[in-house]
Amino acid sequence: MHPVHRLVIALLGLWVCLTPLLVGAAPSLEIMMKTADALITESELMESRNLRKAVQERAAELYAQVAREDAGPNGAAALLKAGNLYTDLGGDTFLARALECATLATFRPDSPRLAPDALMLKVRIYRLQKEWGRAVRSGLACAETYPKSEAAPRALFEAAQVFETAIRNPSEAERCYSQVVSTYPASPVADDSLMARAGLRAKARQYQQAIADYLAVADSYPAGDLADQALYEAIDLYEGELKDYVKAYELSVRFRKQFPHSALLKKVEKIESKTLKYAKDTPG
Repeated sequence: MHPVHRLVIALLGLWVCLTPLLVGAAPSLEIMMKTADALITESELMESRNLRKAVQERAAELYAQVAREDAGPNGAAALLKAGNLYTDLGGDTFLARALECATLATFRPDSPRLAPDALMLKVRIYRLQKEWGRAVRSGLACAETYPKSEAAPRALFEAAQVFETAIRNPSEAERCYSQVVSTYPASPVADDSLMARAGLRAKARQYQQAIADYLAVADSYPAGDLADQALYEAIDLYEGELKDYVKAYELSVRFRKQFPHSALLKKVEKIESKTLKYAKDTPG
């Protein structure tokens, strides 16, 4: 680390330590939380990777200190912030601290409220360590034990991702994606799950089922980031795999009207031009 960076970090730590001496009292937990939050905001603007990492470490230590001294909601929030920061920092030492935070969350008085997020933190840690079995078990435990928590659909999605990309078990991945779609249709990861399931089905040459999923994304989440991609994938399957040029044309016309500013528009227009002669009687 550059000597100047070390000096900045030292001064930050000195400021936190000396401020209470100057005013005659230890800094309140509220001040420590605000200081940690401010450090995170500052770190996001730093160009130096080493300095940014060092400042984030200091913030994590402050959050951890608040968590140790506050048994209430603020301490709980600080504990999870510390754990996620340590996970972001990576490396065995920081991941061990992150795991300590996740484990500590299960022993706090407010552990029932913290448990889903603590399990999600473990999923992140185990994925970084490539301990796929533990990552899946933590995700499934979160969804099964706390099905009404906001973390449940995310946990299922994370488990599905591990099944699909690391364990190479597409059937289990599809099962988890399907559970998100059917049980949590309003979840932020519902459209992601539909897209991922469609991709699995397309790879398995279940083209009609894949198209149904892609169209469900475009129909049910039209304002989402994946809507235009999903509709394009449906068009591509009709045109490239099923050779159903009429359907490809119909959806191309729909795409042009629904997503006139999409980056995929030129590709769709090419398909529309190629399939026009097969769809003379199709209104457009």
